Amino acid sequence: MQPSETMRQVSFAPLLRASEGLTQWRPMALGFLTWVVVALLLAVGGFLSSSLGGAAGGGLMGLFGLLAMILIAAGMSGAGILLMDKAKNIAPRSMLDAFLAGLWCIPKFLGFYVVVALVLAALAVVGAIGYFLAKIPGIGPLFFFVLHPVLVIVAAAVLTSLLWVGFPLFTPAVWEGRGFKESLTLVIAVSRQRLVPTVLLFLALCVVVSVIGMVVFGALLPGYFFMSGLATSILGVGMTGNGLAAITALMNGYGGGSSGLMYAGILATALIFGLAFTLMMQAALMGANLVYLPPT
Repeated sequence: MQPSETMRQVSFAPLLRASEGLTQWRPMALGFLTWVVVALLLAVGGFLSSSLGGAAGGGLMGLFGLLAMILIAAGMSGAGILLMDKAKNIAPRSMLDAFLAGLWCIPKFLGFYVVVALVLAALAVVGAIGYFLAKIPGIGPLFFFVLHPVLVIVAAAVLTSLLWVGFPLFTPAVWEGRGFKESLTLVIAVSRQRLVPTVLLFLALCVVVSVIGMVVFGALLPGYFFMSGLATSILGVGMTGNGLAAITALMNGYGGGSSGLMYAGILATALIFGLAFTLMMQAALMGANLVYLPPT
């Protein structure tokens, strides 16, 4: 597949397949387990760093934080790789294989961030030079009048390309197995040839994911408020009959000071809404893969 073939036409219909991400248990499990492991890792790191204290504790916490970022990047990339398999209608690999493949994606992402930093630095240098030249007496104001709109338009085009094409398309290109140079070439080609259609597709994807999010939370919140109120009333907390009071009671410890029930309620709430956000993330990643893939 040539880079110019990645998006030959604007078709919004494939974005409807983004909802298929909600039914894929492998990437869902990998993404959720990643966040659980990261939370436990940070908790252990925070405990150990507070026990050591000083520079040693700070350095240890930094090490745990770095490891957590690596795990997040590998786990989310692994989930994206599994969803790419689904988007291409090929047999999905195992979660372990996807996680390991996600680890190998990290150097490519770091290389892309370096390229982005260099592009932004070059844009800033060009702008700074131009504005210093605008300080020349006499012709400076006229030069600034001509230069400023040009620089604003160039900066708008560059930043739009990075935010709406660079990051969203480089990531699935790497997930598909492309090399760094090939993925970067593809992003540049799409930015030059298909910038506006790509932005429209990702805007449409935002709408689709928002609708899916409303469906997910619209189904979850009534059940959460109802059962939270029931749980707190059975556990002996006076309720006023609304969901907000139920949440407040949960945070207050169900029975007026039982730390075990308090932490259980907090963790249960985090689990429930963590699963909901994982579902939304599944749809977003699936949609990004569908925007990246050529229409069939």
